[in-house]
Amino acid sequence: MLRRLDPCPLFQARRNLTLTVSGKQVRWEQLVYNAAAVRLQGVTYVLYRALGDDGVSRLGLWWSKDGITQSGRLDHPVFAPEIPYEMPPDPDGRRTEQLEKFGMIRELGGVEDPRLVLVDGTLYMTYTAYSDIPRLAMAHMEADRFCAMAQNENGYSLWKSQWKRIGVVFAGHEDKNGYLLPEKHKGQWCLYHRIAPNIQLVSFDQLLFPVENTGATVMRPRTNGWDSTKIGGGAPPLKTEAGWLHVYHGVQTIAGRPRYCLGVYLTPLHDPYTVIYRSESPLLWPQREFEEKGWVPNVVFTCGAVPTTKDTNSTLTLGDKIMVYYGGADEVMCCAGATVGQLLKRASRGSRGS
Repeated sequence: MLRRLDPCPLFQARRNLTLTVSGKQVRWEQLVYNAAAVRLQGVTYVLYRALGDDGVSRLGLWWSKDGITQSGRLDHPVFAPEIPYEMPPDPDGRRTEQLEKFGMIRELGGVEDPRLVLVDGTLYMTYTAYSDIPRLAMAHMEADRFCAMAQNENGYSLWKSQWKRIGVVFAGHEDKNGYLLPEKHKGQWCLYHRIAPNIQLVSFDQLLFPVENTGATVMRPRTNGWDSTKIGGGAPPLKTEAGWLHVYHGVQTIAGRPRYCLGVYLTPLHDPYTVIYRSESPLLWPQREFEEKGWVPNVVFTCGAVPTTKDTNSTLTLGDKIMVYYGGADEVMCCAGATVGQLLKRASRGSRGS
C-alpha cells in the first residue's frame, strides 16, 4: 500500500493570511487540500486548493527539494477566479442559500482541484471552475516562467497575468477530475475526465474549447468494491516501463456515508484507452483522525504525484519511488509514497470498460 510519509499532515492552512478582494480583506486559506504536483529541475511544486472564509477556492503554492521538507511557500494565491465561468452568476444568492441550509458558507465557487502536466516545456493545468455547475477548465504557463516566478516570490498580480486560460472544456456538462496525458497519442491530445460515475477519455487535434464529444468510457465503478459508488481521476499518469501509471480515487457508500480511497490503474504506453491493471483493494484509505474527521469526513483525495528523485516525465522503473500528495478530509495536505513495483503488486488485471 501507499505509506504515509512524515510529517503527516505535511502542511496545514495558515488561517490568518489575508487577501484584498474587491476592497475587502478575505482570509483566503482556511483549509488546504487536493493539490497538483510537478517536479521540475529537482524541485517538487505543490499547487494546492485553498478554501477561504468567503467560500471561494483559490490555488496556493508550496515547494520542496526533497518533496517533504518545505523550501518555500507563497503568502498569496497563484491562481484565483477572475472570469465569469469561475464564479456563480449570483454569489449572494448562493451565499444566502448555504447560510439557510448549513448555517454557514461552505463552498461558494472558484477554482478547485488542479492537475498539472508538462508537455514540450509548457505546464497545462486542468481544474474545476465552479460557477453555476462544476465544469472542467484549462490554463497554461511556460514551465521555466513558473519556476522563476516561484523562486522570485512574485505577487499575485504578476501571477495572474502569466496564466493563459484556454476555457471550459465541455460547456454543457457537469464535469470534474480531468487531466491531460503528458504525451500526444497518434498526434492527438488525450484528456481523461469524469462525468459521474465513470472515467472517460476524449482525444482532439487542438486545445480549442468547448468541445461537444465527451469521448469513450474507460473505466466504471465495480459492484460491491471499494470503488463501487463512483470513480474519478486523481494524479495525471506517470510514465513507467510497465505503462502509464494512474492514481485514481474510488468512492464506496458505507451506512449511507461516502468513503474516498485511492488506488491505481495502468494503461499501455501505446494505447491510452485500455486498462490492463486496476487495484483490487485500495492502496490508501481513511485511517488517521485527520482523514476520518474534518470538513468532509472519510476522505483521502489526490490530484498529483511525482517521482521522488527524478523529474516529471522521466520514464520510471519498477524500483523508482513516487510521492502522492493527497488531501485529508478536505482540510490538510499529506503525502504518501511507494515504489512503482509495490503499487503494481497490489493490482489486479482488468479490461477496457471494467
